[in-house]
Amino acid sequence: MHRDSIKHHATRICILLIGYVRLDLLRENIEICENIVKQNIPVYISIDGERIAEEGSKPNLIQSREALLASIKFASWKVRRLESNLGPDKHIVDAIDWVLNDNDGVLVIEDDVKLSPESILEIIRKLSSEISAERISPIIAMSSLASTQTRKNIWRPTPYFTAWGFALSNEFWKLHQKCIADLKKSASVDDYMKNSQVWKKFSRRKKEIWRERVVRGNYDYAIQGTLFHEGLYVSAPLFRVSDNKGHGDLFSTHTRFPTPIYLRKKVGNRPYVFEGNIQNRLFAKVLQWADSNTWAGDGWLSKRGRSVGVRTFLRGAFSRFSRAKNV
Repeated sequence: MHRDSIKHHATRICILLIGYVRLDLLRENIEICENIVKQNIPVYISIDGERIAEEGSKPNLIQSREALLASIKFASWKVRRLESNLGPDKHIVDAIDWVLNDNDGVLVIEDDVKLSPESILEIIRKLSSEISAERISPIIAMSSLASTQTRKNIWRPTPYFTAWGFALSNEFWKLHQKCIADLKKSASVDDYMKNSQVWKKFSRRKKEIWRERVVRGNYDYAIQGTLFHEGLYVSAPLFRVSDNKGHGDLFSTHTRFPTPIYLRKKVGNRPYVFEGNIQNRLFAKVLQWADSNTWAGDGWLSKRGRSVGVRTFLRGAFSRFSRAKNV
């Protein structure tokens, strides 16, 4: 669908629920979506196939899966079950392709990601507004801040993307596919990013981090690469509106480590109400710095963003400062 045609019909945004073997978590998300079914939002469910190593438990898994799908109350919901295992990255990309054949945008919720019905509707409203304004930046549910003391929230820009609850438009997805093709044709990540103003501002250390991530094969890092390449910022909430229940789970692909401190406060059931966008650029920059040093993982305060410990880094910085002072 071309941008010009978006103006001529009501924007159609769907919800995509992703599942695998953690059917209890998928059931929770199905029940959450049942609470907003009156909003006439299309719901799609995509369940990956089993790995060969799980064949021994296949009868029980199939039985549990069939029982779960039989419990779905709404015949209008579209469900697909893959016969073979694609793995999370290929499965989610394939599922997004599937739903965007019939929709202008999609809110993707993996099985271990939890959002309240109110937050789901707020994200869909935000994406609908972006599409109507012919903007293509994604929406995410993540923030380094969490609050259970207020219902008020606000949108703000960040250069970072995360898969823990996100929405994107058909137009962005088409651009992303083109960028992936361009990256494959490029001699290197640096060659691919040569016209990116964001990339030019990165330190040598950050470039080293993202060179490896962008080509790793994870679909979320691939989306991040497109954002850097195109100079696009996503819309994120001031206060996080999603929880991730996959940390420490053996069936988790990207979150087998324990829950970080900044994610321990549970907010998924909080009925936030959004009141526009942050206008203070300095405040937005501070929040982006916090993103970098927490969930985005490319800042010095993040274990994922440094090759040495904080104390080693500080000793080295002090040593360099002392040498420079004595010159």
